[in-house]
Amino acid sequence: MTDHLGTSTEYISTPSGLKVYDYFPSSTTTSVDVILVHGGMDRARSFRRLATQLSQRGLSTRIYDRRGYGDSLTMQYNSLEQAPTFEDHLHDLAEVSGEKPGVIFGHSIGGTVSLAAVARSIVAPRALITYESPLPFMDFWRQSGPYSFNREELDLAYAASFAKEFMIRMVGEEVWSRLPPSTREKRISEGPTLVSEMSTASHYRLFEPTAISIPALICCGSIAPNRHLRATEYLANSISGATARIVEGANHGIHLSQPNVMADIIVDFIQNL
Repeated sequence: MTDHLGTSTEYISTPSGLKVYDYFPSSTTTSVDVILVHGGMDRARSFRRLATQLSQRGLSTRIYDRRGYGDSLTMQYNSLEQAPTFEDHLHDLAEVSGEKPGVIFGHSIGGTVSLAAVARSIVAPRALITYESPLPFMDFWRQSGPYSFNREELDLAYAASFAKEFMIRMVGEEVWSRLPPSTREKRISEGPTLVSEMSTASHYRLFEPTAISIPALICCGSIAPNRHLRATEYLANSISGATARIVEGANHGIHLSQPNVMADIIVDFIQNL
């Protein structure tokens, strides 16, 4: 089928019920496939423009709704006891990746998931790209919000409140207030997943960057908070052969605001593997 952006696509579900969307180029320029991993309170849908840009450059691209988000959200995740943990997302990435040794691009905490999955040999891509991925287990990373708690200390009221606060911080009060009530309700229902993955990501050493031996590109916008710039420097210096890339003027949502710029960075990196 073809989506509204004119790109050939295919929609499938994995055995675990994760919703996966494949974007196919009209002609391929490389045999390397790309998997895009979204961050917290995000979904595959927001990566459609980036996926389209990559397919227009000849790359087959896969995006998916991580467990507990978007179309991979089910009623069972509406309790904190059943909400996905950070560990769950690592194994979901392996299921979505399959046996293809492609390139993984992880955005925000989706990049943290990707880094940990590679370092712990849960996935084995050909290369890895991240953009502004938090490192909540590092001393320099500010411990606040769900990062400050064990999951057992949190409740549904906190999850709902934090999800709303998180969304307003991302899109602004005016945009949030204009969303249909059903959309706001859906996003708040993702709160248990958000606080669960954040809290379970912060209380143990997620991964050792030195265990990553594949080519890696660690990206960050130039206007990012200092902790993201420090995390970028730390990862680039700790991963053998990794390169840091500071994108001038880019904000955290580069996949939405500058999908063409991010696509160029990904393609250039792949062409130089």
